[in-house]
Amino acid sequence: YLEVIPSVQLISHTRWMKNHHDWQNLREGNNDNGYCLSNPAVQPVVEQLVRDVIDLLKPRYFHIGLDEIEQGGLPACPKCKAGNLEELMFAHLRPILAMFNEKGITPIIYQDQFFGFGEPCVQRGLPIEKLPEKIGKNTIINTWEYWHFPSSALAETIRNHGFESLLYMSFAISTDNCQNLPKIAAQVGAKGNILAYWSMIPATFDVPDWPLPDFYPSFIAQANYCWNVLDIEFSRIPIDG
Repeated sequence: YLEVIPSVQLISHTRWMKNHHDWQNLREGNNDNGYCLSNPAVQPVVEQLVRDVIDLLKPRYFHIGLDEIEQGGLPACPKCKAGNLEELMFAHLRPILAMFNEKGITPIIYQDQFFGFGEPCVQRGLPIEKLPEKIGKNTIINTWEYWHFPSSALAETIRNHGFESLLYMSFAISTDNCQNLPKIAAQVGAKGNILAYWSMIPATFDVPDWPLPDFYPSFIAQANYCWNVLDIEFSRIPIDG
């Protein structure tokens, strides 16, 4: 069966704010990659959005992103820089994580802000030794590595810091990545593998010709491979099941 897992990017990659004219003053200047955590109007909007999604879908899992925060407006915002970015970030996340806990929802976050790509990226965010107590050890860490030949080193780093549950993400335009990362996911006992199509979806989400003609066949073939990755060769994936 299919289970819907909602994804609402928090703090970074918040282009969804562009779709509502009342939210334009919440963004970090003209930056599409973040909202201002020093703006008191941000918190109730984000919390209500998350609450609405929960009420609609009643999910078991909820992906909140948190990747590539340093590419957004937060690190450059004069108001946010005047305070402690770590405290700002977790003061914003705390009531949302409490909402998840109350409703029995497991949060999912990306790894790069805290674990980098196998080496701790402490300069990007919270020192990872403190991360489990801040977000809970039950949080699923979604690793994304778009290299052609990734390794399992990142999974070991994450688990050494108290997180057992992992997801992996394959990059749809890299055949090598799509072939190798699902194998690593299976070998390290990850919960699953996500197939990412970021490169095919513009920031405006305005795609009149979407989906592409080969989207569904290729998606089904890749899903079949991920489900049977240890039993089937990538070059011999059947599309008809």
